[in-house]
Amino acid sequence: MIRKLSLLYVKELKDNRSSVVREYLAKSINPDEEKKILQTLRNRYSDMLEDDINFSSDQSEELREKISQEDVRAYPDIYKDEELNLSETKAFLLKLSLLNFF
Repeated sequence: MIRKLSLLYVKELKDNRSSVVREYLAKSINPDEEKKILQTLRNRYSDMLEDDINFSSDQSEELREKISQEDVRAYPDIYKDEELNLSETKAFLLKLSLLNFF
């Protein structure tokens, strides 16, 4: 729950919006500290700050690292011989599912 609220907060900071989470945290975090938090995240993750609150930037980074370490370097083609490439897509997803992360 804390992770999800943190992701909501970061998204609100990034989008410069205020909602329940940001307003609540404003009791403890002043605008200068918000700027510092956002700058630190931008420095750490550059252009990889996630928009999806279900998937954090650190998870995204870890997934990229795991994929680069394994033999899962390329997405399969969507079509093979004018049909959906189900077998290679399934094999790709199975490889991803076997990676140990998070």
